[in-house]
Amino acid sequence: MRKGAAAVVTWLGDWLRDIIAVIMLAVFMELLLPNKAMQRYARLVIGLLILLTILSPILRLLQGDFSARLSDSVRQWEAGSGTQDIKSANAAGHSEGCGKSLASGGTVKQQH
Repeated sequence: MRKGAAAVVTWLGDWLRDIIAVIMLAVFMELLLPNKAMQRYARLVIGLLILLTILSPILRLLQGDFSARLSDSVRQWEAGSGTQDIKSANAAGHSEGCGKSLASGGTVKQQH
């Protein structure tokens, strides 16, 4: 298994463990409630906690400097996929002049 895949599996396991722990805590709290009147409010609070636990990955993504994370990811993707080679070939074709074919299928025409 690759390092990235192992990290995702570890993260997913931790996330599921947190969800299960919150649900078990909810069941335990519901058993301790003395009367039916409090169960309604307790279920509301516990439901919100479970929802917050389930949505925590999205909340972590929205926190912090999102643009820096995005640009880092794009740089890593470009380094891994060889897109920089295509960009440099396009730049070389453009600077050399007429009739060089671009990676996108078009041609560069030099105006005189």
